[in-house]
Amino acid sequence: MKRKISSSYIDTLIFVPFIILNIVGLLMVWSVTSVNLIAQGMNGYSGVIKQLIFFAIGLGLCLFTKRLNHDFLSNPRLLTLSKIACFAMMVATFIPHVGVTVNGSNAWLNISVFTFQPIEIVKIGLILWMANDFVQLEQAIADGKYGFVFKKVLIGNCLRRHTPILKRITQFALSPVAFLILSFCQKDMGNMAICALIIIVMIGASGIRLGKIFKYLAPLAGIGFIGFWFLKNKKFITVLPNHIQERVMAWIDPFEKSITASAGWQLKQGMFAISNGGLRGAGLGRSIEKRGYLPEAENDFVFTILSEEFGAILASLVLLIITVMIGRMYKVAIRAKSAYNSMVMIGLGSFFLIQVFINVGGVIGLIPSTGVVFPFVSQGGTSLVILSLAIGIALNVSADEKIVEDFEVVARTEPPKPALEPEEPEAAQPGLAEKVTNEPENDNIIKVDFN
Repeated sequence: MKRKISSSYIDTLIFVPFIILNIVGLLMVWSVTSVNLIAQGMNGYSGVIKQLIFFAIGLGLCLFTKRLNHDFLSNPRLLTLSKIACFAMMVATFIPHVGVTVNGSNAWLNISVFTFQPIEIVKIGLILWMANDFVQLEQAIADGKYGFVFKKVLIGNCLRRHTPILKRITQFALSPVAFLILSFCQKDMGNMAICALIIIVMIGASGIRLGKIFKYLAPLAGIGFIGFWFLKNKKFITVLPNHIQERVMAWIDPFEKSITASAGWQLKQGMFAISNGGLRGAGLGRSIEKRGYLPEAENDFVFTILSEEFGAILASLVLLIITVMIGRMYKVAIRAKSAYNSMVMIGLGSFFLIQVFINVGGVIGLIPSTGVVFPFVSQGGTSLVILSLAIGIALNVSADEKIVEDFEVVARTEPPKPALEPEEPEAAQPGLAEKVTNEPENDNIIKVDFN
């Protein structure tokens, strides 16, 4: 049954934090970019105006997506076309003069007057694609055919012997594993880690038993622990690409003199910014580190400037606001009547949670810095528009579940209709039959005898 999403209902615990975070982001972009723009003799408001334009585009896309027919989001043809488009854009990043290399990662596309990262779209796509695949394989999961489910979802039917080779290649190219490989080839380790964690979360939300999940993912976990041990051992870091070597060395010891002038400098200055802010902060626009000391202060290290200007208390409040939004997504997922809606909301909530953890963990030295932005607060048009699209999808799913909930409430509270009593036949009018039977015969009727 197709359900039209009501345009009046908006989940405020998702939408209001989205607006608040964007307002904070506009303030931070203005605060960080205006200093350098004025020093270069440019308009100090040009950075925040550009961010405001992308916010308007993202808000419009969010509200448009929220009002879409819910069945449109799970349309198989749309999902297949989106896979093909994402794969084509990911491959296009390797084409000279089309793909752009930024900070050692060739994950950007140069389209006319702007550049964007296709992997940002892939993150949202993975959630919708895998949710649809797992729902279609719900019976196979119930029957315990976990090996078949893992192969079907993660790599397609590329291992079937009787399938034509071209079809097998196509199905593997559009699989989640193929997108992970492309992201690795782009040297975009941060977004590759986010995509990998999203895949693991979607598998966990599919209904497969945890024991079976551990059985299939244990080899990957073992590889991860071995890789972590290698990263902590400086002798083995040299096998990594140069830009990754710098970030890992900075994570191990950002104050080492040999790396202070490169990647360690950014992490070191970010820590100084958090320390300068203390609990109450220096005040809006009064950051010291943003004045040429902290590189990329408006992007992945914007949280450190936020902590310096507003203090640890308000910075924690920002984290609390986005936590409320993520918690609301999980709550909708738990109460959802539709398996597809539940998996989509779990995926979206985990996506925001993972992105916040990787960003904040990177700028405080908990994990290696990967260049992942803070949702809605960091400067960046592509990420802001795509994250707004994710909020629109979450609002759409929440509104669909609200409609189902309202139908159930009405069905429970509406009093039962009384049974219709059979109608009694009308009583014959007294004397009517007697009048008909006693009516005299008409003598004027001519009777003809044909004999």
